[in-house]
Amino acid sequence: MSLKQLQEQFLKLSPKGRTLEDLSKELGASREDVKSLLESKPSLEPGAQMVHWLDHLGQTHYEVIPPETPRKTVQPRAFRLLRQPGGEAYIRVFIPDDVLDLNGKKAKFIELWPFSDVHWGHKRCDRKNYVLDVKEVGKRPNRFCFWNGDNMENALGDSAGGAAWAEQSSSPKEQRDQLEEVNRPVAHKTIFAHPGNHEARSFKKAQTDPLEEVARSLDIAYFPGPVNMEIVWRGYRWTFYVFHGTGASNTPGGKLNAAGKPRSFNDFRNFFIMGHVHDEMTHKVIRAIRRRESEGGQVKRFWAEYLKEYKVICPSYLLYDGTYAEEAGYSPGSRNTVAIQLFANGDYHVVSSKRNRDGEEIAKDTI
Repeated sequence: MSLKQLQEQFLKLSPKGRTLEDLSKELGASREDVKSLLESKPSLEPGAQMVHWLDHLGQTHYEVIPPETPRKTVQPRAFRLLRQPGGEAYIRVFIPDDVLDLNGKKAKFIELWPFSDVHWGHKRCDRKNYVLDVKEVGKRPNRFCFWNGDNMENALGDSAGGAAWAEQSSSPKEQRDQLEEVNRPVAHKTIFAHPGNHEARSFKKAQTDPLEEVARSLDIAYFPGPVNMEIVWRGYRWTFYVFHGTGASNTPGGKLNAAGKPRSFNDFRNFFIMGHVHDEMTHKVIRAIRRRESEGGQVKRFWAEYLKEYKVICPSYLLYDGTYAEEAGYSPGSRNTVAIQLFANGDYHVVSSKRNRDGEEIAKDTI
């Protein structure tokens, strides 16, 4: 048997420790030929390495160490993010002016997708459509996202709902790991993350948030509560107040009132965004904003500018049949998606995409 043939046979063996005698028997070659093969340093796959070591009887074993699995990393951020010094939840996000659209042309608008109330790990989580939506964020250069809480089911033994933990398809630890892997491809396009009441279950018990662990691993900005955000693109600025939300209203008016409560103390006026109530609703009003322009310390002119203000409630990825919502007689949540579009001319609006029972997109509405 030639040295080349011997090497071909050797490379087919499983990478475990063997003595010269073991290798001689498995390869059907003499001990001298096998020794010559090992001394010639046979070619291995890139990253693999052959080592030898002595057992307690003084016999030499030869072993091939397979390539080390590369460390999982994330891409550099597709935007620039500035945080207010001191850790306050006020961020400024700068989107590159030259960002492209899906067709490789200069984008006419950018789009923000709020991923809210995913409830990853619940038996009735709409995993299929969530994964599809994550992929949509990944393949469109001008689409970005943020996490608005309850992204994990995270049911503990004493969580509300009795045996809520039994409704999970995976443990909280598995949910944390799975959510990290699903979102890793778009981590560089995820602007921030903050928790909902489901992640807060762990914080109340042990002062730790599993969503913060995922965010840290993926280098996503994390905040423990609501976020004041500015988006700057093409010379324009849009303002957002984003919070997970509270309340258990089952009426449209009650839900919108909850979404609008921060208006009483917050001047981030373009968008107020809330989740929690598992619905998809948008309400638009026109607000008069006072503007003034000064020159040399004197007011040159002043005027009233009329701007759109949106209250946006994010839909959930938790299905209805077989959940606590159905058992309690709550109305079914929305099957739609919601996206915020910011245009290169400074305009902005909300787009709702309707899905059928199978999750397929059937229509779009612009609000």
